[in-house]
Amino acid sequence: MTGTDKTITWGILGTGNMASRMVSCIRAQGGEVVAVGSRSNETARRFAEQHRVAHSFDSYASLAAEADVDAVYIATTNDQHFENAMACIRNGRAVLCEKPMAITFDQTRELIDTASAAGVLLVEAMWMRFQPFIPVLDRLIRDNTIGPVRCVAANFGYPIPEDPASRWYDAKLGGGSLLDLGVYPLTLAHYLLGEPEKTFAAANLSSTGVDTQCSISSTHAGESMSTLSCSFSAASAAEAVIAGDNGRILLVSPFYHCPEIVIQSASGSAVRKIDTDYDGDGLECEIAEVHRCLRDTLLESPSMPHADSMAVASWRMTILDQVGVRYQV
Repeated sequence: MTGTDKTITWGILGTGNMASRMVSCIRAQGGEVVAVGSRSNETARRFAEQHRVAHSFDSYASLAAEADVDAVYIATTNDQHFENAMACIRNGRAVLCEKPMAITFDQTRELIDTASAAGVLLVEAMWMRFQPFIPVLDRLIRDNTIGPVRCVAANFGYPIPEDPASRWYDAKLGGGSLLDLGVYPLTLAHYLLGEPEKTFAAANLSSTGVDTQCSISSTHAGESMSTLSCSFSAASAAEAVIAGDNGRILLVSPFYHCPEIVIQSASGSAVRKIDTDYDGDGLECEIAEVHRCLRDTLLESPSMPHADSMAVASWRMTILDQVGVRYQV
C-alpha cells in the first residue's frame, strides 16, 4: 500500500475478548473489519454476525490465504502466534500480532527476517509502547528531569486461580505469568535502560510447569538496574518507578497505559503531575500506528521496532531458562 487515503481493510484471527475489542478500535480509526477466522465455522460465523463482519473463515490458514485484506490482527493463544503470523506474512498480509509475537527468540527472529525479506509490515502489539504517556516520558528523560536513570522498578500482577485447562496455566498454549504479564515490565525496562548485562530470576511454578509469579533483577549499562515482577498469585500495585540522581518519575497504576505521570523530588514530595489519560480503549493507538506505517510503506513501526521485540524475546528466554520453564515449540 502506498501513501493514499484508501480505507485499510482488516482480518481478525481469533474470536475472544481481545478480538472483540479490536473490532471497535479498528473502526474508530477509520479501518474496516471485513473478515474473521476461527478454528470452527460456527464460532467464526457467530462472531461475524455479532460484530457485523462480512466474511468468516473456518480456519486461521484459510483467512490468511483467501481473505482480501490489507492487514491481519492476531489474537489467538500464545502458542499459535508464530504459525498464524507466518501464514499471513507468506500471503502478503501486514500483521499486528498480540504480544508475545512468538514464544521463543528464534521464532521471533524468523518472523522478523521473513517479513523483512517479503516486504511485509510486522508489528508486535505491545500497546504500552504506542500510548500518549510514552512521548511525555521521553521528553522528561531527554530533559534530564531526574538526572540519569539509575533504576527502574515495575510490577504487574493479578490473581488468576489455577486451572490446568486455562490458557494462563496450560504450557501447551504458552501460559505463564511472564509471557502474559511480565512482558510489560520487561518492555518498559528495556525501553529505558536497554538490554540487561546480567539477570537473576526466581519463580514459583504451577503444577503444569509454568510460572505463577516471577521476580527479575538485572543490571544494565551505566551502572543502572531494573527490579521487575509479575504474578498470577498477587494483586500488585501495577506501578512503575523510574529513579535518577535528582528524583523519580512515577507511572501511576496501571503503568502500562498510564493515566498520570508524577514527578517527585529526591525526598519524595510531588513536584509536578502530568495528565496522560485519554478517551477510548487505548488499543486505538496501535491501530493508528499500523495505518500510518501502511500508508508510509514502512516494514516496521518506529514506536515498536523489530530490534526491541527481539531484545525482549531474548531477555525472556534467559529468565525462563533460569527458572526452569520449558515450552515445546
